Amino acid sequence: MKSNLELVGEIAPVVMFHPEVMGRFRRELFWTLGESRANGVLARVGLSCGQSSSVEDADNPALFQGLGEFRQISADAAEQVIYEVKNSVKAKEYLSFFHEANVSCQCWFLAGYLTGVISRKRGSPIYFLETQCLAKGNSTCKFIGQSRAAWNAEGSVDLSVYEEDNMMLELQNTQRQLHLTKDRYQNLFEQSSVAIFIIDPQSGALLNANQAAVDLTGRAKDQLLGMTLFDLCHPQEHHRVMNDMKALLNGAALVDKEISIVREDGLIRIIAHSSKALTYGGQRVAQSVMRDVTDLKLSGQKEKDLQHQLLRSERLSSIGRLAAGVAHELKNPLGAIRNAIYYVRNALANNPILETDPNLKMILKLAEGEVDASVVIIGDLLDFSRVVQLAPRHTRLNEVLEKLPNIILVPENVELTWDLDVTLPSATVDPDRLTQVFNNIMTNAIQAMPQGGKLKIKSGFVVETAGEEGVSEEFIVITIEDSGTGIEPAHLAKIFEPLFTTKARGTGLGLAISRNIVEKHGGQILVASQVGKGTSFTVKLPLRVPIDKEDKL
Repeated sequence: MKSNLELVGEIAPVVMFHPEVMGRFRRELFWTLGESRANGVLARVGLSCGQSSSVEDADNPALFQGLGEFRQISADAAEQVIYEVKNSVKAKEYLSFFHEANVSCQCWFLAGYLTGVISRKRGSPIYFLETQCLAKGNSTCKFIGQSRAAWNAEGSVDLSVYEEDNMMLELQNTQRQLHLTKDRYQNLFEQSSVAIFIIDPQSGALLNANQAAVDLTGRAKDQLLGMTLFDLCHPQEHHRVMNDMKALLNGAALVDKEISIVREDGLIRIIAHSSKALTYGGQRVAQSVMRDVTDLKLSGQKEKDLQHQLLRSERLSSIGRLAAGVAHELKNPLGAIRNAIYYVRNALANNPILETDPNLKMILKLAEGEVDASVVIIGDLLDFSRVVQLAPRHTRLNEVLEKLPNIILVPENVELTWDLDVTLPSATVDPDRLTQVFNNIMTNAIQAMPQGGKLKIKSGFVVETAGEEGVSEEFIVITIEDSGTGIEPAHLAKIFEPLFTTKARGTGLGLAISRNIVEKHGGQILVASQVGKGTSFTVKLPLRVPIDKEDKL
């Protein structure tokens, strides 16, 4: 009984050359290495089989049994040895597994096998290449063998498949390509003008950052690599950043998502980032490309503000022209009515009817009061229609505020309190125009407390940092608070609009004029209110009127 080892020895050659076995072997090579490398492996396997010591006689027909019908066309001693093969098993196994003809020859195992067999017989190397192939659509397979020198003389022939260290050369070439690719990526990464971060989407840890990222954040690279994206972002952005990381983990790509980061110097910058998941060093990471859009956002907002101001200016100009026309049309008739009342009063000065008819006296007094009120309205209309002209001079605003009770009668049921900053510096402003503003706000506050309440006047000084260069600006802030009825939310956005009023006898021009005056100083007037709790007006003024404002005086 034969041993297992003996049985394996008998069937091994049959298995090795069995079409299905070799077909599967070829297919796995193609899928694993690619066609070019797989062909090289097949050629070297055939070469090794042909060089085997078991091949005793190159003329033995059994050597080619199972590989096809071989026919030698040239003489053994010829410089060029030619074999023709019908029914090539290797070509058929290719077609059976890949089902269609190829543009190149496929019997690399046979070419290698012939190279090994014939070189062994001749005692000198001769290299076979296939020039016709069934797998290529030819009727037979044809192999030509000649020396390396002869092949090299033909020029474009590649014999690298027969090099013993070909696989090592290919590996080295692949390694060189990988190094070149890595160097190109590293150069692109480091020299990119936009900030690039490599981030762990699980923890938000910063795994790598380029020089532009260092410049963007104002932090050294070593410092960045010890931080997370959450450390870099403004605290209010943490929830948004967490959602972005989850989206990246789920395979989403983020494009121009905006977040705010805090630089090392404390400045807050608006960042637009585009991020996607990729593999980095065998780890699944997120690559985030960031650019600073703070100035772009600010310029866009400034453009919107400018357009808004332009529309508002055009609207105010139209209203101003209308107001001026109405005021002038009413001014003369009111003057005539005032003169008529004065004449009637003088004509009846010694007439007992004034004493005997109380209604007449009341009517004359009422008419005078209405004329006076109309004159005030006309004055407001004219004030609104005129371009605000300032006369800036050094002014102590605390003193301006302290004079208000001498101008406005504060009712006894209104408690007036002060919180003035005694260190407040002088400001170059127009005190007369600002008195008009504070007078208007204070009058509104008193009218909002018909049942009495508390009125507080406060002054303070603040320093704010603005712009990319961090320029400091100094402001005086005046706040007038009341505990009155408050302003309805629907009305709050309209209170500075000309002719808007909720008062029965109001003109709706007082706050519009006040805002024009404050803005002419380069300042802001802000309002906050809660229904039933009161209203707070804040006037924020620079220490001096900006040059561009002065130029328009």
